[in-house]
Amino acid sequence: MTAKVPRNFRLLEELEKGEKGQGAEACSYGLADGDDLMMTKWNGTILGPPHSVHENRIYSVNIHCGDDYPDVPPTIHFVSKINLPCVDARTGQIYGFASTQENPSATRGFLVLSSVLVI
Repeated sequence: MTAKVPRNFRLLEELEKGEKGQGAEACSYGLADGDDLMMTKWNGTILGPPHSVHENRIYSVNIHCGDDYPDVPPTIHFVSKINLPCVDARTGQIYGFASTQENPSATRGFLVLSSVLVI
């Protein structure tokens, strides 16, 4: 049995990687409000991958990490309009991602942001 990493430790790890550019390729993200001690609201940018219909496009997302993160995935909404099977056309919300319980060593943001435009 492995020890459960506290929510804030996971989010601090995400923040550090996002600030140092060590996150998923072609993605950047950080806190929406630097004074948010609970690290709940995040902003992100995804560059469209080369040789795809999304090439040369820049997409903005809002990320909300609830109290149960990382056990419950964050809600992610595209601010930019996008047409993907995993994104609700009306709300921009991404859906259909598995929980970190399936991969407890992975952090939620990297699983989602690195997978979105590949789908």
